[in-house]
Amino acid sequence: RVIDASTMGRLSRDHLEYHEVPLAFVVADISRLVGAPVEVDPISAHRRFSGSLSFGTRTEMTEALKELMDLDARSDGPTLRLSVRRVRSD
Repeated sequence: RVIDASTMGRLSRDHLEYHEVPLAFVVADISRLVGAPVEVDPISAHRRFSGSLSFGTRTEMTEALKELMDLDARSDGPTLRLSVRRVRSD
């Protein structure tokens, strides 16, 4: 499959910039940058992300992504797994 280079993320001095990139690509970038495993569930992997993420720790970067994309996160051993936010009933 051919990927349009204009949709790929761009590395800036202190952040990553994306335009209509699959969430799986963003998560893979975070994982590479922080040196710790981060994954996204298959349901969310193809959702498109446009925006910027500042460099930081795995927690900082995934917290920002969680808020922007309405995701939940859970630890599974050393891996942080992002998934669709479940509706909570009180």
